[in-house]
Amino acid sequence: MRNKRLFCGLLFLLSALQSYCAVDMKDTIHIPLVEVISPRISFYSEGNKQEQFTVKQLKTFDINSLSELLQNETPLQLATYGTAGAQSNLSLRGAGADHTQVNWNGFPITSSTAGSTDLSFVPVAGFNNISIVNNASGALYGSGTFGGALNLDNQASWSDPGFHARLSSGYGSMNSFMGDAAIQYSTQKLQIQSSTFGTSSDGDFKYFDLYRQLEFRRKNASWTNYGTIDNVYYKLGKSSQLDGGIWYQVKDLNLPKIMGSSATTIENQKDSTLKAFVRYKTYGNASGLEIKSAYFYDYQLYTEKETPTSMVYDQYSKIITHQYFLDADYRQFFTADLSFDYGVTLSYVNADVAAYLKRKEETDFAAFLAGKYKTSDFTGNVAIRKEWNTSFSSRFLFSASGIYTLDEDNHWKVRANISQKFNKPTFNELFWVPGGNPDLKPESGYSAETGLVASDVFSSKDNEVDFDVNAYFSDIKNMISWQPAGSIWTPVNYMQVYAKGLELKATEKLPVGAFIINNTASLYINKSTVEETTDQNVDEKGHDVFYMPRYNSLISTQWTLNNTSAGIYYHYTSSRYYNITSKMDPYQLVDFQVGHNFKLAKMDTQLLFRVDNLLDKAYQVVRSYPMPGRTFSLKLGIQFL
Repeated sequence: MRNKRLFCGLLFLLSALQSYCAVDMKDTIHIPLVEVISPRISFYSEGNKQEQFTVKQLKTFDINSLSELLQNETPLQLATYGTAGAQSNLSLRGAGADHTQVNWNGFPITSSTAGSTDLSFVPVAGFNNISIVNNASGALYGSGTFGGALNLDNQASWSDPGFHARLSSGYGSMNSFMGDAAIQYSTQKLQIQSSTFGTSSDGDFKYFDLYRQLEFRRKNASWTNYGTIDNVYYKLGKSSQLDGGIWYQVKDLNLPKIMGSSATTIENQKDSTLKAFVRYKTYGNASGLEIKSAYFYDYQLYTEKETPTSMVYDQYSKIITHQYFLDADYRQFFTADLSFDYGVTLSYVNADVAAYLKRKEETDFAAFLAGKYKTSDFTGNVAIRKEWNTSFSSRFLFSASGIYTLDEDNHWKVRANISQKFNKPTFNELFWVPGGNPDLKPESGYSAETGLVASDVFSSKDNEVDFDVNAYFSDIKNMISWQPAGSIWTPVNYMQVYAKGLELKATEKLPVGAFIINNTASLYINKSTVEETTDQNVDEKGHDVFYMPRYNSLISTQWTLNNTSAGIYYHYTSSRYYNITSKMDPYQLVDFQVGHNFKLAKMDTQLLFRVDNLLDKAYQVVRSYPMPGRTFSLKLGIQFL
């Protein structure tokens, strides 16, 4: 009954907002259309450091997973458990993987049971806009953004009507086959985008087992991954649009044994998802309304048995979740410089997990208010949010950000933001039997950052230089940690963590004769430490958070001559603790890539050859999970004109 009243009240509010939006304002205010219809999470993010992947980067990795894109193109920290098909989670700015919110067209896809997102499951080909917002506002995004947010978006482009198609295929080490076929059809009112993708790999490679002091080849490591992402955009009139999308995907992953294991059992994990959303947008001269809804179905099956042909399972564990979302946002411009957003979100999660003993449900309702003031040289944003959950109620969350241009030529800018944060407990932490703790509190705290951005500085007519320097700090209170309680481990609000650091990035574009050289250097310095524990553990106080390196860097140089390009990429990750006294070794990787573009029967064609881990280094990202040595891949991409 309570949920029905909530839905009815929300629908009444949406109807009132839509009616108000249709009323013309007395004074005409000329606002760029993009400002009226831009999603709130991008509209209010100017004061945050953002990383937008280019069309070239997305095209290069269109047959790969998002995990592979991030590993190769950024110095970000990913917890990767082996080959490309193995689980991979992103940690931003010294916070955990459960502190990175991943969104699809504005809806959070982070697992409600595990609290993180497996990026090996996310295909690059399915999205035409991928971005990272560091220190994303808790008031705008909600739970789980101590590190930031990763946004996966599908956007319509009406500038190039007609039919377009792209076909990409590749082959690589470990007998890996990869492919993607994408089409786009557009008229003046209708656009259809579709991407179908698939990968299969044996996943086997030789590695040296540090514990058994022998060389092995991984067994039971094969995997397949396939799916489709489809989107439709339809203009209902001059001032309204209806969008929709479907994401269906299946991954079947065999789990090889870790270093030191002599077990012979066969482990397998199957994941599948069906996600769908619909979105309605309407706008007037100085206002806009967006209403969207989504449904997510996620299925995971883990099995273990003695032999591949055995009909008896030692373990058979299913996780099934259903999630429903409703989101409404109304934007009003009082002047060309001043605007406000008013909105509500509603979500419902239903999880069927054997370890919970019975089906678990959660309803979450939030209301928010955001404002922006924008002039020619300054943009300032503020937002406030309140969230009510079946198990808890968040405090009011406040955020403020701004960016200021220091010179008339728009070369130098400073930015700053501060945001209160929270992170709600996962279903596993609350309900797992044995060990779940229904009395857990949400993690809380705040994050702040400040940065200096420079574009086209120290530049002449021959070269361009940009750089970005950013400092940040996060305070995470009531951080959840699994602790032993007798023979059973249970999650508790155990510690307070400080994460602080400095991020530096410089890029240079330099013509040298007939060559164009693009150089990039990024260095991330982070220190995440345990400040307090509830049991005053002297060994942990002041200690680094496990698996958080102090230094990550990426240095690359790319040389282009006409239609041929080549690049070398150097990655460095420093040592990091995996327990109180022991560290994992640092590692350095070198990758190489060469490509050529040419016309073939009126088709734009690309050949791309890549070598990862060129120096064949042995390393681990997560302890006891070996990573591949030198690997090769060859890709052919065709753009039909």
